[in-house]
Amino acid sequence: PAVIREFLVYMATIKGKSPHTAYEYYLDLRMFFRYVLHNRHLVPTDMPLDEVSIKQIDIEFIKTITISDAYDFLEYMAQERPRQQNSPSTEYGICSRSRARKVASLRAFFKYLTHKAKLIDANPMEILDSPSQPKRLPQALSLEDSISLLEHVDGTYASRDYCILTLFLNCGMRVSELANMNLQDIRG
Repeated sequence: PAVIREFLVYMATIKGKSPHTAYEYYLDLRMFFRYVLHNRHLVPTDMPLDEVSIKQIDIEFIKTITISDAYDFLEYMAQERPRQQNSPSTEYGICSRSRARKVASLRAFFKYLTHKAKLIDANPMEILDSPSQPKRLPQALSLEDSISLLEHVDGTYASRDYCILTLFLNCGMRVSELANMNLQDIRG
Protein backbone atom coordinates (compact mmCIF):
# COMPACT_ATOMS: atom_id res chain seq x y z
CA PRO A 1 0.00 0.00 0.00
CA ALA A 2 1.07 3.56 -0.76
CA VAL A 3 1.07 4.69 2.86
CA ILE A 4 3.46 1.91 3.87
CA ARG A 5 5.67 2.53 0.83
CA GLU A 6 5.87 6.24 1.72
CA PHE A 7 6.83 5.36 5.31
CA LEU A 8 9.59 3.02 4.11
CA VAL A 9 10.95 5.68 1.75
CA TYR A 10 10.95 8.13 4.67
CA MET A 11 12.81 5.66 6.89
CA ALA A 12 15.44 4.99 4.23
CA THR A 13 15.97 8.48 2.88
CA ILE A 14 15.25 10.85 5.77
CA LYS A 15 16.01 8.67 8.80
CA GLY A 16 18.96 7.00 7.03
CA LYS A 17 17.94 3.43 7.85
CA SER A 18 19.64 0.72 5.84
CA PRO A 19 17.68 -1.07 3.09
CA HIS A 20 17.75 -4.19 5.25
CA THR A 21 16.21 -2.32 8.21
CA ALA A 22 13.52 -0.77 5.99
CA TYR A 23 12.70 -4.23 4.63
CA GLU A 24 12.39 -5.62 8.17
CA TYR A 25 10.00 -2.76 9.02
CA TYR A 26 7.98 -3.73 5.96
CA LEU A 27 7.84 -7.39 7.02
CA ASP A 28 6.73 -6.42 10.53
CA LEU A 29 4.01 -4.09 9.25
CA ARG A 30 2.83 -6.61 6.67
CA MET A 31 2.51 -9.28 9.35
CA PHE A 32 0.66 -6.88 11.66
CA PHE A 33 -1.87 -5.86 9.00
CA ARG A 34 -2.32 -9.47 7.89
CA TYR A 35 -3.08 -10.39 11.48
CA VAL A 36 -5.56 -7.52 11.95
CA LEU A 37 -7.39 -8.35 8.70
CA HIS A 38 -7.57 -12.01 9.71
CA ASN A 39 -8.55 -11.24 13.31
CA ARG A 40 -11.36 -8.93 12.19
CA HIS A 41 -12.62 -11.60 9.74
CA LEU A 42 -12.07 -9.34 6.74
CA VAL A 43 -10.49 -12.26 4.89
CA PRO A 44 -11.61 -15.91 4.83
CA THR A 45 -10.87 -17.43 8.24
CA ASP A 46 -9.42 -20.58 6.66
CA MET A 47 -6.86 -18.54 4.68
CA PRO A 48 -3.33 -19.00 6.03
CA LEU A 49 -2.03 -15.78 7.57
CA ASP A 50 1.01 -15.75 5.29
CA GLU A 51 -1.25 -15.62 2.22
CA VAL A 52 -3.36 -12.63 3.30
CA SER A 53 -2.92 -9.66 0.98
CA ILE A 54 -2.58 -6.19 2.50
CA LYS A 55 -3.28 -4.32 -0.76
CA GLN A 56 -6.59 -3.05 0.60
CA ILE A 57 -4.93 -1.30 3.55
CA ASP A 58 -5.52 2.44 3.33
CA ILE A 59 -5.48 5.36 5.73
CA GLU A 60 -9.15 4.92 6.61
CA PHE A 61 -8.48 1.35 7.72
CA ILE A 62 -5.36 2.44 9.62
CA LYS A 63 -7.45 5.01 11.52
CA THR A 64 -9.47 2.09 12.97
CA ILE A 65 -6.37 0.45 14.49
CA THR A 66 -6.30 0.49 18.29
CA ILE A 67 -3.80 -0.39 20.97
CA SER A 68 -5.87 -3.55 21.55
CA ASP A 69 -5.04 -4.68 18.01
CA ALA A 70 -1.36 -4.34 18.85
CA TYR A 71 -1.76 -6.27 22.12
CA ASP A 72 -3.65 -9.05 20.31
CA PHE A 73 -0.95 -9.16 17.64
CA LEU A 74 1.84 -9.36 20.21
CA GLU A 75 0.01 -12.10 22.08
CA TYR A 76 -0.33 -14.05 18.83
CA MET A 77 3.38 -13.59 18.17
CA ALA A 78 4.26 -14.71 21.70
CA GLN A 79 1.98 -17.75 21.76
CA GLU A 80 0.95 -19.01 18.34
CA ARG A 81 3.37 -17.82 15.66
CA PRO A 82 5.52 -20.69 14.37
CA ARG A 83 9.24 -20.02 14.80
CA GLN A 84 10.23 -22.01 11.72
CA GLN A 85 7.53 -21.61 9.08
CA ASN A 86 8.48 -24.59 6.93
CA SER A 87 9.39 -27.07 9.63
CA PRO A 88 6.91 -29.74 10.73
CA SER A 89 8.53 -29.86 14.19
CA THR A 90 8.65 -26.16 15.02
CA GLU A 91 8.00 -24.54 18.37
CA TYR A 92 5.50 -21.74 18.70
CA GLY A 93 5.90 -18.18 19.91
CA ILE A 94 8.71 -15.85 18.93
CA CYS A 95 11.17 -14.47 21.48
CA SER A 96 10.80 -11.14 23.28
CA ARG A 97 13.63 -9.58 21.25
CA SER A 98 11.76 -10.29 17.99
CA ARG A 99 8.51 -8.96 19.46
CA ALA A 100 10.34 -5.83 20.63
CA ARG A 101 11.45 -5.16 17.07
CA LYS A 102 7.85 -5.46 15.90
CA VAL A 103 6.83 -2.96 18.58
CA ALA A 104 9.55 -0.59 17.34
CA SER A 105 8.23 -0.95 13.78
CA LEU A 106 4.65 -0.21 14.84
CA ARG A 107 5.70 2.76 16.96
CA ALA A 108 7.81 4.24 14.15
CA PHE A 109 5.03 3.76 11.58
CA PHE A 110 2.32 5.36 13.68
CA LYS A 111 4.62 8.15 14.82
CA TYR A 112 5.34 8.88 11.15
CA LEU A 113 1.61 8.91 10.34
CA THR A 114 0.87 11.23 13.26
CA HIS A 115 3.77 13.68 13.32
CA LYS A 116 5.36 13.66 9.87
CA ALA A 117 2.67 12.75 7.34
CA LYS A 118 -0.13 14.10 9.59
CA LEU A 119 -2.54 11.51 8.21
CA ILE A 120 -3.98 10.52 11.59
CA ASP A 121 -4.80 12.69 14.60
CA ALA A 122 -3.86 10.37 17.45
CA ASN A 123 -1.11 7.80 17.73
CA PRO A 124 -2.60 4.59 19.20
CA MET A 125 0.88 3.08 19.61
CA GLU A 126 2.26 5.93 21.67
CA ILE A 127 1.65 4.02 24.91
CA LEU A 128 2.68 0.62 23.53
CA ASP A 129 5.41 -0.81 25.74
CA SER A 130 8.15 -3.04 24.44
CA PRO A 131 8.41 -6.58 25.86
CA SER A 132 10.89 -6.99 28.69
CA GLN A 133 14.28 -8.24 27.61
CA PRO A 134 16.02 -10.85 29.72
CA LYS A 135 19.30 -9.58 31.12
CA ARG A 136 22.22 -11.81 30.31
CA LEU A 137 25.62 -11.60 31.86
CA PRO A 138 28.52 -11.63 29.43
CA GLN A 139 30.28 -14.96 29.08
CA ALA A 140 33.98 -14.78 29.90
CA LEU A 141 36.57 -17.00 28.27
CA SER A 142 38.50 -19.36 30.50
CA LEU A 143 42.26 -18.89 30.79
CA GLU A 144 42.80 -21.92 28.53
CA ASP A 145 40.39 -20.57 25.90
CA SER A 146 42.10 -17.16 26.00
CA ILE A 147 45.54 -18.72 25.52
CA SER A 148 44.27 -20.89 22.70
CA LEU A 149 42.70 -17.88 20.99
CA LEU A 150 45.96 -15.92 21.16
CA GLU A 151 47.98 -18.91 19.91
CA HIS A 152 45.82 -19.13 16.78
CA VAL A 153 46.32 -15.55 15.64
CA ASP A 154 47.97 -15.53 12.21
CA GLY A 155 47.83 -13.77 8.87
CA THR A 156 49.12 -10.54 7.46
CA TYR A 157 48.06 -8.49 10.49
CA ALA A 158 48.90 -11.04 13.19
CA SER A 159 50.77 -8.53 15.40
CA ARG A 160 47.92 -6.04 15.26
CA ASP A 161 45.28 -8.72 15.85
CA TYR A 162 47.26 -10.15 18.77
CA CYS A 163 47.44 -6.70 20.33
CA ILE A 164 43.70 -6.12 19.83
CA LEU A 165 42.80 -9.46 21.39
CA THR A 166 45.17 -8.88 24.30
CA LEU A 167 43.51 -5.53 25.03
CA PHE A 168 40.05 -7.08 24.85
CA LEU A 169 41.00 -10.00 27.07
CA ASN A 170 42.89 -8.01 29.70
CA CYS A 171 41.02 -4.72 29.82
CA GLY A 172 37.45 -5.72 29.00
CA MET A 173 37.28 -2.97 26.40
CA ARG A 174 34.38 -2.40 24.10
CA VAL A 175 34.93 -2.42 20.35
CA SER A 176 34.02 1.28 20.17
CA GLU A 177 36.61 2.12 22.84
CA LEU A 178 39.29 0.29 20.91
CA ALA A 179 38.25 1.81 17.59
CA ASN A 180 38.46 5.32 19.07
CA MET A 181 41.85 4.75 20.70
CA ASN A 182 44.73 6.89 19.42
CA LEU A 183 48.46 6.47 19.93
CA GLN A 184 48.42 9.51 22.27
CA ASP A 185 46.02 7.62 24.57
CA ILE A 186 48.67 5.04 25.44
CA ARG A 187 50.98 5.96 28.32
CA GLY A 188 54.03 4.02 29.42
